[in-house]
Amino acid sequence: MNDVSPFVEDGTYPFTRRLFIVIRRDGTPDRTAGIAYVNMLLSKEGQKLVEKAGYVPLR
Repeated sequence: MNDVSPFVEDGTYPFTRRLFIVIRRDGTPDRTAGIAYVNMLLSKEGQKLVEKAGYVPLR
């Protein structure tokens, strides 16, 4: 629009969606794995992977 491309980062891109990760609360190995997965995604390397996959990193 007006020769300016919209950007996801600044909210001007019209097609966005949230991504949720659900973690079990029952103390099973699945919960431990879920927490490790979230921690990895939020790490510096994880955020690079998130961006490489086409998402906007949180940090």
